[in-house]
Amino acid sequence: MDRIASLISTNRKAVAGIAVVCVLFLVVVALYWKEIVNFWPSGEKIRNELSGLEKLHQELQKEIIEVQNIRQVRQAFIKQGKDFWVPKRDGDIESNIIKKVEEVAKSSGLKLQNIGNARPTKVNEDISFLEINIEAKASMEEISRFIAELYKTNPCFYWRKCVLRPFNPRDAKDIVLSGTLNVVSLTSDNVAKVLMGEEK
Repeated sequence: MDRIASLISTNRKAVAGIAVVCVLFLVVVALYWKEIVNFWPSGEKIRNELSGLEKLHQELQKEIIEVQNIRQVRQAFIKQGKDFWVPKRDGDIESNIIKKVEEVAKSSGLKLQNIGNARPTKVNEDISFLEINIEAKASMEEISRFIAELYKTNPCFYWRKCVLRPFNPRDAKDIVLSGTLNVVSLTSDNVAKVLMGEEK
């Protein structure tokens, strides 16, 4: 005790300064107690904040799943897009579709006897389809090859009607193919940009 008393007596100015600082600190705490309490979050506030963050996290997860689903649909559409005629990519359908059928017939060794004019049918502003009547006489092998090549062609041809019959009922060497081919055309510029990879 004597040592403490002697230290205080020798350092009165320092002790007085410390006492003043302590008093000022207590005054500040007393004056700004509410602000200090509000600044330091309570357990309930922390729980509310955590609950809000959890809800935000769940909403973000939903958004991520929705974006992933949209991307999957988009990728599937782009993948299937090669089956459709896109004028911006494939040229004018009415002037090129007959050439396309003739090229497929030539590559498969089939000689077309008759190919009609392309008949367009508009479904709406963005979708239309064309029909073409064809007729050929060839062996079953050549006709099978022609049909197989048509299915592999991009854009894809769909049969609306396909009739096979023997040219001579007594001799099945030659087969007559007569049918109607359909091609779906997507004319929307926005769709074309997506399918051609111009719109990310």
